[in-house]
Amino acid sequence: MTSLQTSLPFLHFSPFGAAILAGTKFQAEFAGAALRYQIEGLSFWLDRIGKDVTLVGALANPQAVRDASDLINDFSAQMITDYARETSRIFAVAAKTANETATIAHGEALRTIEDIAASSVAP
Repeated sequence: MTSLQTSLPFLHFSPFGAAILAGTKFQAEFAGAALRYQIEGLSFWLDRIGKDVTLVGALANPQAVRDASDLINDFSAQMITDYARETSRIFAVAAKTANETATIAHGEALRTIEDIAASSVAP
């Protein structure tokens, strides 16, 4: 049996074709993980840019000159919190990706063992 869930007629005759299709499936899984990293990073970047623009707008207000130190202190504290939270989110994405990869690798190992066992029994 191959690692693919669907039965394709040529797979019984071409192990190379089965390997290519299994590799394509793995590449699709990897692309999904990369996409999750990009979405998380871009959403964080968009949020931080919005907060930067808000700070500049607040500092540009002539009445805020005397409160500039408080504005910058609050902004800095929020920035540190945001970066710490984003680091946690990135680690969560990495853990999810590692778990999915381990599940795929485990399934592939079981199917490989079955293939070896079947080929050693077959005449």
